[in-house]
Amino acid sequence: MSTGFLIALLIVVILIVGFLAVRLLAGKGTEVLRRRFGPEYDRTVARHDGDTNAAKKDLDGRLHRHGDLSLHPLTAEAYDQYAAEWSYAQEEFVEDPAKAAAHADGILSGVVRERGFPADPYREQLAALSVHHPQHLESYRRLHAAVHHTDKGRNRTEDLRELFVEARAFFDDLVGERPGNVSTQHTDEPERRSWTPLRRRDTSPGSTP
Repeated sequence: MSTGFLIALLIVVILIVGFLAVRLLAGKGTEVLRRRFGPEYDRTVARHDGDTNAAKKDLDGRLHRHGDLSLHPLTAEAYDQYAAEWSYAQEEFVEDPAKAAAHADGILSGVVRERGFPADPYREQLAALSVHHPQHLESYRRLHAAVHHTDKGRNRTEDLRELFVEARAFFDDLVGERPGNVSTQHTDEPERRSWTPLRRRDTSPGSTP
């Protein structure tokens, strides 16, 4: 076996090992992103027509821009104010689901800004939220679309009810625990994480209570 052949064989082996190592590292990087972004990873891949490299570049860019975002918790006063507003929106839902959904969208936007997330543009706000609250981002996106009439299929009462319940989970995640003594929360505030909008009572003639 000639020296030249051995050298060529060694080069081929090195190339194969290098290729496999790159594939392995890329796979690990993809898995890290999948765990970090959850459902947002799959949505991003779909948005890039299945191109995982493009999706990885997109998500890496979000991490680079917003991974070290300086966020701060709500003060006790702000927490109580937002909790009271959300309770009011819940009561409002019974009589006017669309108005309550818009109110909820406004509350979430306010908390997002107060926590330190970008206010504008909306697309960049979503990018930052995808880094820190990926599990609830889709519910926020869908509620916002329904309220601003960019999602024509989300304007029925039952649809709004579903979105409102999902948005409540995002609200809870955003505000976190009340600073200080949690037991000082408003005693009339509904139990968090267990609320479901009531169905509007049919008051038309002949209806059953």
